[in-house]
Amino acid sequence: MTLTKKMLVKSIAKDVGCTHKKAADILVVLLQTIQQALAEKESISIRKFGKLYVKTQSPRWVTHPLTGRQFLTEQKNIAKFKPSKYFENCLNIFEWSSGNLVNKAILEQIYELIENAEIEDLDEDESMYYPGKALRY
Repeated sequence: MTLTKKMLVKSIAKDVGCTHKKAADILVVLLQTIQQALAEKESISIRKFGKLYVKTQSPRWVTHPLTGRQFLTEQKNIAKFKPSKYFENCLNIFEWSSGNLVNKAILEQIYELIENAEIEDLDEDESMYYPGKALRY
């Protein structure tokens, strides 16, 4: 499901406790500010969310798939988003903590394997060596 502007306005109005018109105005101003900052090639960092920035794509040669003719594209600016570690962790935690029965069954199997695992101390001569690293099992 895609989150639309209308849904965002409804959520802001509910959480803040204001009218839908006021929430729509807030959202429009926020989006215009972000758009204007990116147009001026400024980066936007929002703590615990991520970073929006502009990357310049240099000209390159491309081939038309039907005609086979090659031509040079123009240089263009592209908006990029890099999520924060906190944001990525929230996505992964949400995925596993959802009520999905398959995820729950997998987690239960992992916990059971951890509880039943036997850890043995190995002598130095029994350890496995890889180039540049010594790993003990």
